[in-house]
Amino acid sequence: MKIDLAGKVALVTASTAGIGFAIAKGLAESGAEVILNGRSEQSVNAAIARLQNEVPGAKARPAIADLSDADGAAQLLRAVTGVDILVNNAGIYGPQHFYATDDATWDNYWQTNVMSGVRLSRGLLPAMVSKGWGRVVFISSESARNIPADMIHYGVTKTAQLSLARGLAKYVAGSGVTVNSVLPGPTISDGFAEMLKDDVAKTGQSLEELAKAFVMTHRPSSVIQRAASVAEVANMVVYVCSPQASATSGAAWWMIFSESPLCRGAPSPAAFPGAKKRKMFKNSRKVAQSEQEHVFPELMIFVLSISCGVNVSVTKLAFLFRRGGRGRPRGTLPVGGYSGVWQRHPGGVAHRSGPGERAGRYRAGSSAAGAEICPLAL
Repeated sequence: MKIDLAGKVALVTASTAGIGFAIAKGLAESGAEVILNGRSEQSVNAAIARLQNEVPGAKARPAIADLSDADGAAQLLRAVTGVDILVNNAGIYGPQHFYATDDATWDNYWQTNVMSGVRLSRGLLPAMVSKGWGRVVFISSESARNIPADMIHYGVTKTAQLSLARGLAKYVAGSGVTVNSVLPGPTISDGFAEMLKDDVAKTGQSLEELAKAFVMTHRPSSVIQRAASVAEVANMVVYVCSPQASATSGAAWWMIFSESPLCRGAPSPAAFPGAKKRKMFKNSRKVAQSEQEHVFPELMIFVLSISCGVNVSVTKLAFLFRRGGRGRPRGTLPVGGYSGVWQRHPGGVAHRSGPGERAGRYRAGSSAAGAEICPLAL
């Protein structure tokens, strides 16, 4: 697979360093003209010079704006034209005690992390829809689903991005424009390096060693057992922006590289005796529609391994959908006309009980053909 974005114009917000710059570089390597955004002329010009040095012949132009308020977003929209790809990467983060997080801090995070994407999408989507082609990507975070206790304000904004992306995907459905989210896990970015700077000086260990220790402490189920690089995150984003990803919209691409805490302990398809996956989902949708309930394969979380933006292999798929409804409490799942309750037990073993009970046991994390399909109540 060769990704070719020649003739496309990509705007990457907050792209003077870190993940944003890596994404801009990846898009430029694929042939796109890149608009680099930052808050100061100096940082943007330095980023353009670096990009053109690392990617000879790269087409780049500046867009200086602070996206933490409406005026900054309006300034950026006036400065850019012909955008085919919008990557909403602008965001702020930082730990803070919940009781000490005042309204001003909450509002600052909301304006920067959420409303910047709202404003830019509202301004740029109409032209994409008119052309019949476009890509909008929100750089969310695994904190959107695994909310950190010391960064609740940050996690809330990242969860909001998932709703925004999914809603926009529905809004422009069938137009040729796709809208998706990418949820990086721990990544060795400039911000991450700054956070561990004192520890590097104190311990004498390398940043990579400390990042690995961080992952093993805070994400012990990681299947790569290290932090990702900004280039690995960028490879995912470049693919989502490519023509090859035209059939994917409204998805959340989770790059935590570990067993999802949402799926741990959830049943595999083998847990449903006699129920084929296709029939299960079909009947779930049928029951939901009859109850005016919104069932969705809304959040498809793919953990992918991408090599140089070329070879893509799906290593884990978590399929989540909402259920419940009139006369059926949350936590119940209709399968082939059957509505039962999944109950967890120690040791990762569960059994099903409910109307027309047929006992079923499963081992947590069991899978079929390498894919975990985890129906959960959201």
